[in-house]
Amino acid sequence: MTISIAMTTYNGSKYLQEQLDSFVRQTRQPDELVVCDDCSTDDTIDILNRFKKYAPFSVRIFSNESNIGYSKNFEKALSLCSGDIVFLSDQDDVWLEEKLYSVETAFNNNPDIMLIINDSFVSDEYCKERLHSKLSNSKFNGLSEDAYIAGCATAIRSEFLKLVLPFPNSKLFSHDLWINKLAILSAVRMVLPQQMQLYRRHACNVTKSSVAANKRVYFPMLLALKTFGLKDCRHGWCEQILLNNLFIERLEKFDSIENSVIFSSANLCYAVSELNKKNVAITARIDLIRYPRYLRVYRILFLFFNGFYVQFNGWKSAVKDVFR
Repeated sequence: MTISIAMTTYNGSKYLQEQLDSFVRQTRQPDELVVCDDCSTDDTIDILNRFKKYAPFSVRIFSNESNIGYSKNFEKALSLCSGDIVFLSDQDDVWLEEKLYSVETAFNNNPDIMLIINDSFVSDEYCKERLHSKLSNSKFNGLSEDAYIAGCATAIRSEFLKLVLPFPNSKLFSHDLWINKLAILSAVRMVLPQQMQLYRRHACNVTKSSVAANKRVYFPMLLALKTFGLKDCRHGWCEQILLNNLFIERLEKFDSIENSVIFSSANLCYAVSELNKKNVAITARIDLIRYPRYLRVYRILFLFFNGFYVQFNGWKSAVKDVFR
């Protein structure tokens, strides 16, 4: 089994060397590092070229002619990898020495699993502290493992790229959500609770969330109400339907092409069915909110006692729909 690391870079000279050095320290060395740079204007390319000269594994560097954005850059990097397992890597983290070995072992022990995502320590800018972990932050906020999404902690089998690529041309989601959600829907994702890297928090991080915070932030109740309140959510619900349709389209297309060689056709069909049910439920909720509050109460009660709100957050969603 061979291992590729797919890394994307953009003006990453400040922290890049530490991440590259952590690849060299792996107890199980990668077979290749594929780097796609998105028109950096700092010393990123120079750092990569120097690293290529002494790295104990193949380093392939590709420079984009124009800036294509981080999601499309990851798509390009993934498409250029040749390994049986492909690890996604950001430019500013630090991997612990056993990461590649541990994830490869998990893949070997679970032949039906196509994607593995590991936990990460949330660290300070200098990677000197190991604070909370991203997975524990997620669970602290009452979220399920399915809600834990981190591209920089994701590894996939090369076969899975047949389903994942190309990424849809949509601004509704990031590449890591697309990849992980497809694995969840097709029942081929595994979460490893071990912390296998340092997730560096600094001023230029793209991710700004309570899960990636370096301190515990209790999100669900008061903070959720403060953030989202009881405002009209119909625009977001319409976007969710569009996103679900993208997943449905990809799953149906893949199932018809691959004839269940890689994935269980039953799992794919079930995923499509559940997504369609979700869309029906969201559409009904959109229609419901159009009515004045005094007219929608009876309908909400009817839907609640018939299990409609199981698709959402139970009685909490029902109460919100009364007062929106």
